Amino acid sequence: MVLAQTNISGKVIDVETKTPLAFVNIVVNEENSLGTNSDLHGNFTIQTQKEVVSLSFSFVGYEKLFFQVDSSQNQNLLIALKPKITRLAEVEILPGLNPAHRIIDNCVANRNVNDPSKYEAYRCKIHFKMHFDVWIDDVEEMQFKDSSLEGGYAFLTETISDRIYQKPDQIKETIIANRVSGFKNPLFASLVTELQPFSFYKPQISVFEDNFLNPISSGSTKSYLFTLQDTLYTTVDSTFVISFQPRSGKNFTALKGLLYINSKDWAIENIIAEPQEKGIIHFKLQQQYNTVEGKWFPKALNFESTISMQQDTVALFGKAFSIIDSVSFPEKIKKRNFGLLEKELLPDAGQRDDSFWAENRFMELNEKDSATYRVIDKIGEAANFDKLQNVFSFISEGRINFGYWALGLNHLYRFNEYEGSRLGLELYTGKKVSDRFILGGYFAYGFRDKASKYGLSSQVVLNRRYQSKFNFSYSSDLRESGKFFSNPFNRPIQNFRDFLAFDFTRFTGWSASFSSRLNRSFTAFLSYNQYQWNRASIVPSNLSLENINQPDIKNSIDYVQAGIRFAAHEKLVEVFGHTNSYGSKYPVLSVWFTSNGYTGKTPSLFSRTDLELSDAFGIKKLGTTQWRIRASYIHSLPTNLDPGFIITGLGANSNFGLQSPGHFQTMQPYEFAGTEFAGIFIKHEFGSLLFKTTAWKPEISLAQNSGFTGIFSSSSVNYPSFDKGYHESGIIVDNIVRFKYMDLFYLELGVGGYYRYGSYANSNLSDNLAFTLSLIAKTR
Repeated sequence: MVLAQTNISGKVIDVETKTPLAFVNIVVNEENSLGTNSDLHGNFTIQTQKEVVSLSFSFVGYEKLFFQVDSSQNQNLLIALKPKITRLAEVEILPGLNPAHRIIDNCVANRNVNDPSKYEAYRCKIHFKMHFDVWIDDVEEMQFKDSSLEGGYAFLTETISDRIYQKPDQIKETIIANRVSGFKNPLFASLVTELQPFSFYKPQISVFEDNFLNPISSGSTKSYLFTLQDTLYTTVDSTFVISFQPRSGKNFTALKGLLYINSKDWAIENIIAEPQEKGIIHFKLQQQYNTVEGKWFPKALNFESTISMQQDTVALFGKAFSIIDSVSFPEKIKKRNFGLLEKELLPDAGQRDDSFWAENRFMELNEKDSATYRVIDKIGEAANFDKLQNVFSFISEGRINFGYWALGLNHLYRFNEYEGSRLGLELYTGKKVSDRFILGGYFAYGFRDKASKYGLSSQVVLNRRYQSKFNFSYSSDLRESGKFFSNPFNRPIQNFRDFLAFDFTRFTGWSASFSSRLNRSFTAFLSYNQYQWNRASIVPSNLSLENINQPDIKNSIDYVQAGIRFAAHEKLVEVFGHTNSYGSKYPVLSVWFTSNGYTGKTPSLFSRTDLELSDAFGIKKLGTTQWRIRASYIHSLPTNLDPGFIITGLGANSNFGLQSPGHFQTMQPYEFAGTEFAGIFIKHEFGSLLFKTTAWKPEISLAQNSGFTGIFSSSSVNYPSFDKGYHESGIIVDNIVRFKYMDLFYLELGVGGYYRYGSYANSNLSDNLAFTLSLIAKTR
């Protein structure tokens, strides 16, 4: 006897917002062991050999719904649930054993068993789709004048990628297909991991600029209030539905939502989470897991974000969906398969035809998706969006491309105490001429020193992916004293400390250099330089040298500089055909060596070694720590060496200026100098963890800067140094005043105070104090 099979399908939505509801519990005929859950899109299917009389739908925060099944109408059902008037429990659980805690503790204890990043290796395929739309309170304002433009989203993109992983942290995601509405051949792509973590087991969940305490982390029951809302039964396992929110009176960056924990291995089966506090950008993430080869692995990831503007009457709303399939767990993946880039866009990824997409998509296009491609592609062709992306293809290298020519950004405007305001024009050949051979130059003029500066350069790009370049330049310009041999791996971006500079070396000459990435972790640099130089200063300083400011005294210097930069497993991605760094989770080390043949009054050899080491990391429930170590050592130098080439310019005291990382805030710019230097700069940001009220949330940071300089014994120079150790401590209070700027982000104004103490403290208390301002932009 063959029993007829009953097939039922449908979708569960919110009756008010019409948005799909994920992970709704659906029970057949009121039998707890017979049923299913809706997926991330609210869809559900039921297949059973039993006659289905009724379905019950239950979801935390919604009224339970009973639905009588009509056998003639059991496909594509639309089930609308009504939100409860009362929210999730907002009171503390009464004294006694909380049944949710045993489940949470078991889940935490099994994190390393169920976390995909703890597996030896894995491979999977991901289909990612994301759209953005604009919501306007006055519906009439969002009607298109051309009716053919209706029915779609404002933006739609999708990718198909292969992802491989090797323990402990090697990742490679290769985008094999890429489509962006409005573009024929997009040179950029989005991935789900740029929006949310690939799995939900790290102690902190990082989204946008915030680090949220994971409810599935050690000791989380002391910070979060967990409530067992429901238990879902199957023939084999049980799934516990637990709501979570921050405990009353607890102060930390918190999430709220629902956890679905399976009794098999105490693994996360589903998660719905959003920030406890809303900001200009608000998000909700959803993750669904299933077992593959006996291991728990993400099956689907959803992400919703809303940017509210104009007193919440306008909003930019985005949704991202990811389906993960073709999961396997190889014993080991060969190292060469990871290559240089963590995220690689194949050259033909943007040119896949419809048949390729139809064969490889895990999510079919709906009517709005198809309408979006049809309409926005038409607009993009008319407006030539592909040409627009070429304009910004060199932005990471400091140039805006306009076809046959490009505008450089490094010399447009600068300011310092010596030059005053400095305006410049910087032009290069553009991408249409060649993206391998680039010619350019700049001209700049300082309105205080009334002097012009200029430079010419040529660049040959040997390998764009590895950023292998040969550069030749000729220039006549200024460099600040003490910073002639600055870090060759840093881009020339002006910061507040540069505004204070008044002691410079004027140089004229040429430089030839080669730089390249060697792999994900190492970058190398080599240059040969030959310059003539003389001093330039607006005021006498303690660095003055006999006759050094006489205009007829000139010197020449030629030197070789070689350096190496190490950033372990640096995250490198390809954007607009260029390799860009998104940082490393490990400390970054730069070491460079400079040596020359020197001619002047007394020919001699000059050589020095410089080092920079920096890192930033979060500490659960304590905030973020940033630290930087700087060290320089001059091995040998001529007796008449210009002060511009020794170690100085370490101070940033300007009475009341902006903070200058990597400098001493209470020290005058050129107060000390030396031939050797070592310093450490530490700042710990508590955020609002120490103090927060409903109306005021100041963010407190502590800083400690210490270092020393010295003059080696064989040197004939005599500059003031701080060989006994220089120390200063500071406290910074950000977000004292906060206001919304153009409905795009919050601007937070803060102040800081630093105190100088120890062997080099001044006799007057007030002379040991320095105050700083801070201006920070945030979205929460």
